[in-house]
Amino acid sequence: MIKKINHSAHTVLIIILSSLYCNAQTTQAYTSFNSASYNLYKWEGSKTIVLSSSNTLNPTVMTNWVNAMDGTYNYYYSCTNQYPTCFTNVTCINGKTTIARVDATCGAGCGYLGWTGIELLNTYFDTFYNSLLINNQYSKEPFYEFGRNFWFYDTKLKYQTNDPIVTGYAVFMRFMAIDYLGLQGADFGNLTFPQFQTN
Repeated sequence: MIKKINHSAHTVLIIILSSLYCNAQTTQAYTSFNSASYNLYKWEGSKTIVLSSSNTLNPTVMTNWVNAMDGTYNYYYSCTNQYPTCFTNVTCINGKTTIARVDATCGAGCGYLGWTGIELLNTYFDTFYNSLLINNQYSKEPFYEFGRNFWFYDTKLKYQTNDPIVTGYAVFMRFMAIDYLGLQGADFGNLTFPQFQTN
């Protein structure tokens, strides 16, 4: 009986300490693609770092998010046999690419072509988080933007400015990565993810 009580107390202590650790992410200075300065919070994986404006996000949700980004990074590498080049010390921290929540960027999401660094407009970052929190579903934006980071084919496949092949690659690889990882994609507008994918 004493062992059981000690084990329970030990388990509760671990849960409390883990919760404190996960909620108390370290801050990270970040300069956006548009040269805006932020102090964000690091949620760090083995290949990627998600940078949020809040350190009180659900730790389990953020762990799932980071794991999915690490898996996507590894999947893209398995297809291309090449890693994006580290662009700056804010889009590549400890050799890991960043996915940052920002107020303004080049679209819903933005990623450097062939280089590290992804940004999500705050609305889309929050939608991704809430979709994962409430429905355990993954929105499409970062999976697509990795298709920008892992685009190494300008000299072989690109034939014009704003090339549809570059975009088509990111669209195709987005679906391939989500399927490969066995993740449930989020609805897109009034379409379910399978309907969106079929269309």
